[in-house]
Amino acid sequence: RMPGMNGVELLSIIAAKYPDTERVLLTGYSDIELTIEAINVGGISQYIQKPWNDEKLLSLVEKTLSYLDLKEHNERLQDTVRSQNKQLKTFNQQLEEKVAKGTLALTATNRKLAKSSEDLKASYHNFVELFLSLMKSRLGHFYQDDDQASRLASAIGRSLGVGSDELQALHFAAKLRHIGMLELEDEIITTPYDQLSVVQQQQLKLYPIISYDLLCSQPFLSEASDIILTHTERLDGKGFPNKLMADEISFPAKILAVVNDYLALVNGATMAEPLTSGDALNMIYQRVDTHYAEAVVAALFYLVENDRHTVNESRIETSQLDPGMILSRDFHNAN
Repeated sequence: RMPGMNGVELLSIIAAKYPDTERVLLTGYSDIELTIEAINVGGISQYIQKPWNDEKLLSLVEKTLSYLDLKEHNERLQDTVRSQNKQLKTFNQQLEEKVAKGTLALTATNRKLAKSSEDLKASYHNFVELFLSLMKSRLGHFYQDDDQASRLASAIGRSLGVGSDELQALHFAAKLRHIGMLELEDEIITTPYDQLSVVQQQQLKLYPIISYDLLCSQPFLSEASDIILTHTERLDGKGFPNKLMADEISFPAKILAVVNDYLALVNGATMAEPLTSGDALNMIYQRVDTHYAEAVVAALFYLVENDRHTVNESRIETSQLDPGMILSRDFHNAN
């Protein structure tokens, strides 16, 4: 918000003139549209919100400098390798030159393709984590369960034979399913569902559509956005937003439906009084065949009963913390 030129314009100019510069957005504004523009136009690699943590900021600078040093060192090594390869080609020119040259070219291409693929996957995950950090600064504690949801949904999917591509889409869907709630009023996202008015409940039910609209244009999130759009449907056709029935709902969406509702019950998002894990499971079980797929519910029961350390959580006050305790997921402060 500088006079004459805003931060996004400055970042885009730097990106064009000095593409090797690592660009970090440090801002006191939580304008999600401006931040998305900074990612797409300015090509930022990190997002930090004011007030910042000095140690984290220094650590970020150190990591970035180390990355640039490593990149420069790698370029020097590549120059050396290229020079040595050139000499090697000269020495062995008469030794099946065409075969050697073709092999080297193919190897280099394969390496580049492999590295590009890994870099692309890493950028997808960084993109998602950046959105999550923005979401958590806005959403109430009911909807900060992305780590739990991803862990549970992925574990259920693996146990039921879901393929790797669908598992990745399910992971992203579990992480980002609440992004549409960013457009809802604070009172709606900080109040248990059964305490909302009828009008507010109808507004809350729009979040799968909003989430889908925000994510579907991103190619690597298109499958995840389809899962998000249908994870609030029911087998009996009485869900929302499109009243889909059993076979019309994808299997990953059926998994996310069970996980989403289970966590909402134990986190207090559904009713004013959060349920115990056992009570939540009983309520889920009573809705088998009307709301949820039986195989998915059975898998959830098995996970909760046999892996309590990673599934069940207790919310405590800071005064109750003792040395040696381990947080079950990342801690986020809305301020």
